[in-house]
Amino acid sequence: MSSEAITHWALIIGVNYYPGRNNRNLKGCVQDTISTKLYLNNTIKSGLDIVVLTASTPSIDGNPPPEKPEAWPTYHQVKCQLERIIDMSKSGDHVYIHYSGHGTKVNEKGRRYLALLLLDDNGCKSRHFRTSRNLAPDLQKMVEKGLRVTLVLDCCFSGRVARNSDYHGFDVRYLEYDPIPDSAAIHKEETTPLDKTNILRDRSTETN
Repeated sequence: MSSEAITHWALIIGVNYYPGRNNRNLKGCVQDTISTKLYLNNTIKSGLDIVVLTASTPSIDGNPPPEKPEAWPTYHQVKCQLERIIDMSKSGDHVYIHYSGHGTKVNEKGRRYLALLLLDDNGCKSRHFRTSRNLAPDLQKMVEKGLRVTLVLDCCFSGRVARNSDYHGFDVRYLEYDPIPDSAAIHKEETTPLDKTNILRDRSTETN
């Protein structure tokens, strides 16, 4: 009796470029995605579906990334790829999600949440991708569908930790929360309160 073949889904995101923030651009995130894709291709010989979204730094700040628009790590691209995995996958499939870029803290109603910093659709501005409102519900759907999910967040505040520039040779690795990008888009997002009880399963972390 043969079992149905397992598909390995991978969404790999690397953001070096943050428009209008020349001194906050990163250097190794895009290379991380290239190395991760190469590893997966060499390790998983069949049933592999990889999508790579990257933003390299252009020669002129304020311009969009040099990659093709369909490969930009925009809010809508990431959301569409997560939904594609949910729709097309089957129970028992493996999912690997990797984000390398800036993280920030979103202050909302007295609580602080992690947000990933992606791009808007034109590639010339940053946009927040909240883990509590945008990412967690999709991860919950994947788990409920029977998918085996691995999530890697290579960014500040992913474990309530921030890297600073107190030591010589280390660049600042996080950006302070800017509510301006959110203000124009937040009303378009789902406003239904998220049931955090099922997602967090009574877990907590210390502030430091």
